[in-house]
Amino acid sequence: MVTGASTVPEQISASIMGVKCLGFGAISNPATGTVDGWIHDPEFYIEAAKKSLAGLKKVIWKVLENFPFDPKYTL
Repeated sequence: MVTGASTVPEQISASIMGVKCLGFGAISNPATGTVDGWIHDPEFYIEAAKKSLAGLKKVIWKVLENFPFDPKYTL
């Protein structure tokens, strides 16, 4: 199971306003206290994030390719 708080408030607010949302995320560190003897190493997190970035980019572009964009749209 994976949870995170970084996008939860934004998702809740958007949903209340009727905005459809889609979030992407990458996990770069194990939960604190779940791995015996785990030493928190910032370099480990950076490497894990870099490894997931290439795959995440591909997924995001595939999703965006399926969105119906209207070039005449203005705010």
